[in-house]
Amino acid sequence: MRRSARLPAWATVDPDAKAVMRCMNRVQGQWVSPAAHLSVPDPLTGEPLISTPDTARSELQPFLASLKACTKSGLHNPLKRPQRYLEYANVARKAAHELAQPETEYFFARLIQRVMPKSYKQALGEVVVTRAFLQSFSGDSLRFLAGRSFNVSGDHDGQTSSGYRWPYGPVMSIAPFNFPLEIPALQMMAALFCGNKVLVKVQTSLLVAKQQQCALTHACAPSRIIWLALWWTNSLGCFWKAARPRRTLAFCTARAPWHSTWPSSPLCG
Repeated sequence: MRRSARLPAWATVDPDAKAVMRCMNRVQGQWVSPAAHLSVPDPLTGEPLISTPDTARSELQPFLASLKACTKSGLHNPLKRPQRYLEYANVARKAAHELAQPETEYFFARLIQRVMPKSYKQALGEVVVTRAFLQSFSGDSLRFLAGRSFNVSGDHDGQTSSGYRWPYGPVMSIAPFNFPLEIPALQMMAALFCGNKVLVKVQTSLLVAKQQQCALTHACAPSRIIWLALWWTNSLGCFWKAARPRRTLAFCTARAPWHSTWPSSPLCG
């Protein structure tokens, strides 16, 4: 496929091309393709637009194993590998700079328009908000926020108590259907910043936008930092019950078969 002159170097799809945009799952830091895919049609022409993973229940074990391998203390915290706060802050700085480039702004705005009925100005707004979020966590801002602690004096000589902002460990993020870039990006990056191992689930038609945001993030990182991304499965409720993530952040803007089972769970937030 001939790459557009305005296409960023890390991009794997062209929002202005007619070719089908193919998506994959991500597990243990590697992109993997399931046995089956679903075809998402272009709402304007009815022709195939996106090929999305149709992850079967039998293919979920690597995702379960990866989440359960993450301890309660997370991947980093104020006492374990605190240097990662600065590493992630540097990733945020580079990603924000990349999102400020005209070709990257255009790329994401057009990609959002391909999967969501928004004007160019509305789509560009998602890029601007995402960039501002990443800018706010560059430098020492992330370390000052996530790594902040407090001390309280005890009731006898030499005694003090210290408190830290601790990650949850294995967590799950489920994003809404109407923000292809902004909300999924903010959810995932916030969880990663604080030391969690996050599994991301986005709506089927938005997969390509989220996958390209992952590609941008890795282009700004010295190593793989996004370990889990389960794009689509008909057995999400079963996976959630089996994984038992310590925290689930869900923006539910539409009714789903598994949605009614969550409000009663203390894990849902």
